[in-house]
Amino acid sequence: MQCNSYGSLVPAVAALVLGARPAPTQSWRPWPGTPLLGDAAACADSDRGRIVLVGSPADRPVLETWEWNGAAWLRWSTAMAPPRRSSTALAYDAARRRTILFGGAVRDTNFGDTWAWDGAAWTQLQPAASPSPRWGAAVAYDAAHRRVVLFGGLDQLPLADTWEWDGTSWTQAHPVHSPPARVAAAMVYDAARSRVLLFGGARNTPLDDTWTWDGVDWQQVPTPVAPAPRSGVAATYDPARQRVVLAGGPQDPDPWGPDTTWEWDGARWTAIRTPLAPSARWGPAMAYDAVRRRSLLFGGSGEEPLQDTWTWDGQAWREVSARTPTNRLGHAMAYDAARRRVVLFGGWLHHALGEVAGDTWEWDGAGWVERTPARSPAPRFGSGIAFDPRRARVVLFGGGDGVTGWNADTWEWDGATWTERAPAASPPPIVGPAMAHDDAHGRIVMYGHPLSSPSTPQTWEWDGTGWLQRQPATTPPAILVGERLAFDPVRRRILLLGIMPAAGSGTQTWEWDGSTWTQRLPLHAPPDAAGYVLVPGGKRRHVLAVTRGLETAAVWEWNGHDWLAASQPQPLGHADFAAAYDAARNAVVLLSSSDLRLWPTLGGTWLYDDVPRAASRAVGSGCAGSAGVPRLAGSDPILGRSMTLDLSSARPHSLCAFGLSTRRGHRPVGPCVLYLGDPLALAAASTDSLGFSSLRLGLPLDPTLERVALYAQAFVDEPGARPTGVAFTAGLRLRAGE
Repeated sequence: MQCNSYGSLVPAVAALVLGARPAPTQSWRPWPGTPLLGDAAACADSDRGRIVLVGSPADRPVLETWEWNGAAWLRWSTAMAPPRRSSTALAYDAARRRTILFGGAVRDTNFGDTWAWDGAAWTQLQPAASPSPRWGAAVAYDAAHRRVVLFGGLDQLPLADTWEWDGTSWTQAHPVHSPPARVAAAMVYDAARSRVLLFGGARNTPLDDTWTWDGVDWQQVPTPVAPAPRSGVAATYDPARQRVVLAGGPQDPDPWGPDTTWEWDGARWTAIRTPLAPSARWGPAMAYDAVRRRSLLFGGSGEEPLQDTWTWDGQAWREVSARTPTNRLGHAMAYDAARRRVVLFGGWLHHALGEVAGDTWEWDGAGWVERTPARSPAPRFGSGIAFDPRRARVVLFGGGDGVTGWNADTWEWDGATWTERAPAASPPPIVGPAMAHDDAHGRIVMYGHPLSSPSTPQTWEWDGTGWLQRQPATTPPAILVGERLAFDPVRRRILLLGIMPAAGSGTQTWEWDGSTWTQRLPLHAPPDAAGYVLVPGGKRRHVLAVTRGLETAAVWEWNGHDWLAASQPQPLGHADFAAAYDAARNAVVLLSSSDLRLWPTLGGTWLYDDVPRAASRAVGSGCAGSAGVPRLAGSDPILGRSMTLDLSSARPHSLCAFGLSTRRGHRPVGPCVLYLGDPLALAAASTDSLGFSSLRLGLPLDPTLERVALYAQAFVDEPGARPTGVAFTAGLRLRAGE
C-alpha cells in the first residue's frame, strides 16, 4: 500500500479529482475571455482558489461576474445578479465562505444593499441593520475577528463610519479614534500583524495617511515616507512575503504616466520601481492569487477605460493577455474535421462605424489562435461556410461589407491559406446564404435569397470544382427568413429550419434529399426567435438548433421526426452568435456578441456539452468497533465549491484518518475490507465527544476534472478490535460535476 501525507496529496488530488456523469445533462459554460468592465471590484475566494471580479459594462442592467483561475478569466452566467453599479465594496467572508458585496452607485442613485456570492449564484441578503447607501467605501475581511470591516465612502458627503458584517447583519462600531471621512481609499487585512490597514482616499483633496484597525479602535501610523496623496488606489496582501502591495491612484504631475508600486512591511512604505509596470489608473481591482502566489491587478480608468490584467510576484510585473476574437456580428464558423479545428472568418466589428473584419481564427479546444495567411478574402460579414470532407477544405461563399454590397466569390481554406476558386458558373450574390455538406451525396448545399430576386430562393450545390443550380419542383416558401442548414446523419438528409416572419407564426422544417425539398410537420418546433444556428452532432448524432432570444440561448434537438427542447433558455448575454460542432471534443462552440451599437462589451466563447451531475454513493460495508459500525458520508462534490467528508458513529475522542484514492480497491484486512486502491493518501484527524470528525476539500472550478473518480474511506483507532485494532467505514465513491 502506497501512502502519502494528506497535506502533500491535496495538489495531486486537485489535479485528478472527481468527475463522471452518472446522469449527464447538457449545459452552456463560458470559456476564458477578457472582462470588458469599466469599473470593477475584486477579492480572493480562498476556499476555491479563485479571484472573483464583478463590474458593469455600459450595456448591461446587472453586474457581470468573472473568476480568475490562475491562467484566464471565466465569465459566469447567472439567473440573478445585483443591479448595475460602480464603485461597489467587495470582500470574501472566509468564515461564511461567501463573497460579500455592498453598495455602489449608478448615476445619481446610491445603493445600500448586501449580496452574497457562493461560487455559483448571487443571493440578496436582508440584514436587520445596514450602513447608509454609499459608493466608494473601503472594505476588507478581518480574519482575526471573523468580520468584514467597512469604512467610509460617499453618500452626499464623504463618510467616516466603521461597520462590521458578522454573516447575519451589519453592526456599527464606535471606536475612540477614527480616520477622517474619505472615499475611494485602499483597505486590506495585514495577516502578519493581525490588523486591517487603510491608506489614502480623498475628502476634498487626495490623502496619504495610513491607519490600522485592531477590531476595537483605529490608530494612525506615522510614515516618514509614504506614497503620494491619491484616491482610487487598490491594495492586496501577499502572505508569502508578508507585504501589503499597493498600486493605482492617479497623482500629480502626470496622473496617467508610469505607476510606482509600493509595499508595506508593517512599519514603513517602500517604493519599488520596475522597468515594466501597469500605467497609473483610477480604481483598479486587486486581489491575491494564493494558488499561484501572485498579486493580480485588473483594469481601472486611465485616459480611457482599461481591461488589462497584470500579476506581481514581488520583483516584476507581467501583463497577462488572453487572445480571443474581438466582439462581432455576422461571423462565419465551421468545423474543419481534417484538422480538428473550428474555423472562424470575418464579421461586423463596429455596427455604427461599418468596420468589417477579414481575420481568420481557429479553435483547437484549448483556446482561439489567430491565423495570418498570406492571402484572405476581403473583409465581410454574413458569409456562407461549410466543410468539404472529400477535399479537406473549408468553403466560404459571398458575404457583404456594408458599403460596396454583397459578394459572389468562392474561397477555400486548407488550414494554412485561403485560395479563391474560379468556377465556370457561380451563384449570384445571396444575402446571408445557408450552407451545409450533404454527406449522402458528397456535395455542399447552399440555399438563400438572391439579392436581385429575394422572392425566389435558390438551391445550389458545390462538388469541389463548380457550382450547379438545382431546380426542384417545390421549395420552402420565399417568406421564410433566417434559414439555416445542417446535415441530419440519422435520415441522411439536409435539414432546413426557417422563421415565419409574422409574429407568433413559429418556424418551418424542410428536408433536402438531393433532388427535392419536402416539408416536415413535427409535433413540436422551436419558436420563432431572433435567430438560429443549426449544428450537426451530439452523441446521439442529432441536429441541434440553437435559438437566439434576448440575451439568451436555448437548444432544441431534432431526432429525425420531431423537435425536442434540450435546454431551457440560458442568459449568455448576446445580440448575435455563430456556432459550430466540435466533433473532436463533443461540444458546440458558440461565439456570441453584444449589440455593438450600444457598447462593444458583451459576448464571448461558450461551450455546450455534457456536464456531469455531482453525486456520491456508498461502496461495500464497514466493520464494527466499540461504538458500532462507523459511518462516512459526503456532500455532493460540486466543482468550484468545497465538499465535506463526515465521519460519525465512531469511538469518541479517538484518532481517525480519512483515506483518499483515485482507484477503487477490494483488499480484505482481517474482517474488514479496504476499498481504496494505490496510491492511497491519509489525512489524520480525531473524533470529538460525539464520535464525529469532518474533512473539507476545496474543488477547483476546472472542467477537466469532470471525468475522474475519487474514492474515500475512513478509519477509527479501536484498541480492542482484533486483529486490526481499527474500525473501517464503508467506502464512498465521489463523482464531481454541476
